[in-house]
Parts: sequence; C-alpha cells; structure tokens
Amino acid sequence: MGLSGFSPAALRRWFGEPVLARAANCRVGAIEVSTQGALQRVTARVEGHRPYAVELLLQPGVSPRAQCECAYAGLGRACKHQAALALAWRAGQVGAAEEALLVIAEFESERRPREALAAAEAAQRAHPDHAGIEAHLLAAYERDGWDEQALRLRRAAFERQPGRERYLALQRAAEAAGQRLDALALWAWLDAAQGAEATARQLQAWAEQRLAQARPPFDYEQTLVRGALARMAPPQARLWWAWLKLQAKNRPALRQALDQTAQGILEA
Repeated sequence: MGLSGFSPAALRRWFGEPVLARAANCRVGAIEVSTQGALQRVTARVEGHRPYAVELLLQPGVSPRAQCECAYAGLGRACKHQAALALAWRAGQVGAAEEALLVIAEFESERRPREALAAAEAAQRAHPDHAGIEAHLLAAYERDGWDEQALRLRRAAFERQPGRERYLALQRAAEAAGQRLDALALWAWLDAAQGAEATARQLQAWAEQRLAQARPPFDYEQTLVRGALARMAPPQARLWWAWLKLQAKNRPALRQALDQTAQGILEA
C-alpha cells in the first residue's frame, strides 16, 4: 500500500490539526495487518482515556478509511484514536530520516519555505550524515542567502567525504560568503582521500583553467601551480612548468610569477 494517502498534507485534510495534536497523547498497541484480496486491514487497540479497537482500511486507488469504537467516531467523525493508528502505521513504513524528508518536501510543495527550512534544520541535527536531508538544507540556505550557514555545511560535507565536486562546491560557497579558504589544508584532505597523484592532476587542471584568463596579482594561481608541482615527480613537474612558461610567452607578468612559483620546488 502506498503512502500517498498518509502524507502530512493528506493527514491534515483527513483529521485536521487539532485531532492530530490530540493523537500524540494516545498509546497504540501492537499493530496487526491482514490482507483480503486488494484490501489491507490495519488494526490495533489505541488507548486515550480508555482503550478502543481501531481499524484502517487500505486499498489501492481508494482513499484510506478508518473505524473506531469510540463515541466521537460513532458520530461519523475522524477521531484521535484513528489518527494515532494512522500515524503509527505510517511511522512503521518509513524510517525517521525518510519521514523527515517527506515533511520537508511537503512544505516545499506547499510553498512554505520557512517551515521547510525549520524542518530541514531539525532533521539535519537528528541525521547529520543523511545526504538527502543535507541537500534540502543546502538548497534552502543557498536559495535564501544564508551564505555562512551554507559554507559551514559545505565544509562539513567535504571533510566527511573529500572529493573534487565537494571541493568545488565548497569553493563556490566560500566565494558567496566572501570568505577565503585555507586551500593548502583542504588539499591535504584530498591527498588523504584520493592520493597526492590524483590531487596533483586536479590542481594542474584548475591552474591551467585559471591561468588562461588570470590577471595580476596571481596569488591563487601561484598557489595552485605550487601545489601541483609539489605533488609531481620531478621530470613531470619540469615538463609541465616549461609548458606553462611557453603558454605565457607573451605575458611577462605571468612568466615572472611562474618563475617565483617554481623557486624551492624545481632545481634551477
């Protein structure tokens, strides 16, 4: 049985906020599920002021129905005991993190960004390593201009699992927040995760991209070149440095910067 009839919005339409709030004070006993053809019966004893037998009737393509022995339900109304069983059954179908994601997605679909952000922050505190929750929270931070919070989350994600894409995302977040990263420390994280040779190739590619359009001063470009050279075998480093110098033959300021960069790394 799918969960579409048990989404947060569907439950609010079915029971209403006041009934759902009272359902939180009910205790749901052991849930039993039986199937008759396409019909699924979910039953349990639910205790509020006293225990009542409650039943959910679930069938594909049909809105879920519920029955309860209490007097309130006898008037044809949706009661707190039914709501408590619906909530308990739903919780058993999805994990806590997935439940949180559904709540966040529901707020977003209803264009309630403040509630979505609050739900995402609460979910991230409870499940700090869940990629889906992290993605929702990052999207909310970056959409609403919470640049420092987005940077903090991007840094935590990178340190948890260093990699090229996460490093680039961290760079973009730092630029948006107007902060400068400690590139050397971050590259050390990359070295530990993937090896210095792989990091050297990435630094080499980034340096070439930046140098093609760079203008003085070349501080960050020099840092990139120095980081790549330091991770290369000497013959490879000399060959690449010579190639860079050739590319900069008509840019004297850049050639001078490259000469300064190689000092202490390449032999004269």
